[in-house]
Amino acid sequence: MRMCYVKQVMKRGADIVGSLFGMILFMITYILVYPIIKIQSPGPILFKQKRVGKNGKIFNLYKFRSMHVGSEQALEALKIKNQYNNEYMFKIQNDPRIYPFGRFMRKYSLDELPQFWNVLKGDMSLVGTRPPIVSEYEKYELQYFKRLTIKPGITGIWQVTGRNRFLDFEDVIKMDVSYINNMSFLLDVKILCKTIAVVIRKEGH
Repeated sequence: MRMCYVKQVMKRGADIVGSLFGMILFMITYILVYPIIKIQSPGPILFKQKRVGKNGKIFNLYKFRSMHVGSEQALEALKIKNQYNNEYMFKIQNDPRIYPFGRFMRKYSLDELPQFWNVLKGDMSLVGTRPPIVSEYEKYELQYFKRLTIKPGITGIWQVTGRNRFLDFEDVIKMDVSYINNMSFLLDVKILCKTIAVVIRKEGH
């Protein structure tokens, strides 16, 4: 029990330190991307979405807005083109809702930088499971809930394991459960290092 508590304290400590550095990067990036986003796609700079975190807690996840305003309403018409063979994930080639600079941000995962604020607040961790949207959570089967026993992460095993290869949601669940069962400081460091490599190789989205 004590060892588990020590691991939690270490993980939270790493999250705080990492997110403070991340917030500096986020603020610098905000200043740089602000005029570009405003020119290419008028509207808010940040995108806010309800996500489900640890133990079913609902929180607002933040990203740089990479899609045109109102894109969520256009989702239903595009679902027929979904590359994933399940109802829990969505992705299509050349998504028309994404404006040019938004595509660039996604390519280098720059749109994810505001999530360092979520980590600093304690909603998320640097490394964890993928946080589902509310409508996805409402469809969960019993075996999926284990992934909500820890805080969701900005990155995780699925993100650094060639996620485009995994079209089955069951594979994502297996990877998340594997992470939960083998959580350690060293594993988090490995995933963070792999995440940097993925970003450099432009495999963010």
